Amino acid sequence: MNPICERIDLTVKPCAHYAGDGLCRLKTVFRCIEYVRRREPELSYSQMSSWGRCKRLWYYEQILGLEPIEVPRALASGKLASEVLDLIHTGDGNPLAPILKAYKPEPETEDKVETMLASLEGTFRWYLNSQYCELRGRTQYPFQWDEEGYPRIRGFLDLVIMSEETLAYEFKYTGNPDRYDAFTVSDQLSAYFLGVPKLQRITLRTITPPNIKPKKNESQAQYIERVTQSCNGSTVKDTHYWRSEFGLKSYKEKARWISKEIMEACSRGEQGCYQNLNGCYAPGECKFLPVCTAGGAISETIYRRKGEPDETGTSNID
Repeated sequence: MNPICERIDLTVKPCAHYAGDGLCRLKTVFRCIEYVRRREPELSYSQMSSWGRCKRLWYYEQILGLEPIEVPRALASGKLASEVLDLIHTGDGNPLAPILKAYKPEPETEDKVETMLASLEGTFRWYLNSQYCELRGRTQYPFQWDEEGYPRIRGFLDLVIMSEETLAYEFKYTGNPDRYDAFTVSDQLSAYFLGVPKLQRITLRTITPPNIKPKKNESQAQYIERVTQSCNGSTVKDTHYWRSEFGLKSYKEKARWISKEIMEACSRGEQGCYQNLNGCYAPGECKFLPVCTAGGAISETIYRRKGEPDETGTSNID
């Protein structure tokens, strides 16, 4: 099998740039494409989702290791909500600390209310005083499914009730809870059920902030209080899903064929990971659209690579 990587250096086997675990030391590359084309890749639900949307999207994420420096608003709020929920359901530290840390000392706009953060804070101040916050377990619970004849699948569950390990929770902080149903979450929950054999039920918990805007001359504290007071029984919705509801055998086969497709595509290099134009705007605009529309040019002011620290000094490698 002839190498396809133009920068491969065989003076040291398997390559002078090889960093182990399938990774590359070159600044412009994250994962070794030679490694992927020869070995069945380890998958995750998010990897499989990216591959299904657009193979070029997968290539940018997994081979080049790119991600936007500025996270879209919805993703930023979801990440903060995840950090808050981790603290709430483990009982560790101040749950609101991630939100409070994210506030800018001096707002850059005339609008004195940082709406996204204030809405998060108000919603979770209500959540902390509700019965929903009483759950305790292990958050970011790691799992790995490894069965002969299939690719390895790994990932993390939002919350597992450790006293039983048969119950778990998946959290979604969202303005549109109706987008999550048995059909749209099927692949994600199937991966979880495969990864944790004891698991019998997963509760999908959506947390929806009130759809209210700051009033004229309203202070941030006043807006936060109004958000808190506007939360009610419809803010949180729990939907239970059972192992027996999901076609795990079909999901195994899906993982097997995606793995084979990835290996075959990588054997043809970047061109094997072709662009799906139908995936550029659905669902939502693709985060790599600026790269594709610029003919493959990657702006260092827009993107960073996995392993590079952000402005807080935190590395983004998982």
